[in-house]
Amino acid sequence: MALAAVRARVLRSLSRSPLAARRCGGPAHLPPGGYGSWQERAARDPAAFWADAARGALRWDSPFHTAREAAPAGAGARWFLGGRLNVSVNCLDQHVEKSPNRVALIWERDEPGTAVKICSSFPWLLSHLHVFFLFSRVSMRKVL
Repeated sequence: MALAAVRARVLRSLSRSPLAARRCGGPAHLPPGGYGSWQERAARDPAAFWADAARGALRWDSPFHTAREAAPAGAGARWFLGGRLNVSVNCLDQHVEKSPNRVALIWERDEPGTAVKICSSFPWLLSHLHVFFLFSRVSMRKVL
């Protein structure tokens, strides 16, 4: 029951936001032809489709030179050859810059009667990760 109430509250708050469609992957993310045009393009030329998507959505330390390299039957394919990513930049840093006031993390306990809710923004999360990283380096030096 508590989870349903929280879910309803979050959906209500998002629906009041002018950026709700963009945040939830709604119509603001679709191309002019809608989902069907994406599906058609992806089926027609998957390498070009995913190359454009990767260039638009991710920050590359080193850009890839080949989107997809076909492999012998049954061996799978290799994607984004030559490219190099930084997971932290793509998962956290770019959100700190683009939308610092958005909620980055929501956590609630599962036990009934112990309602503790933690909502944190991207800058809060980044600062706590920096502290954790520094602490872990100091702790590792003491162990070694």
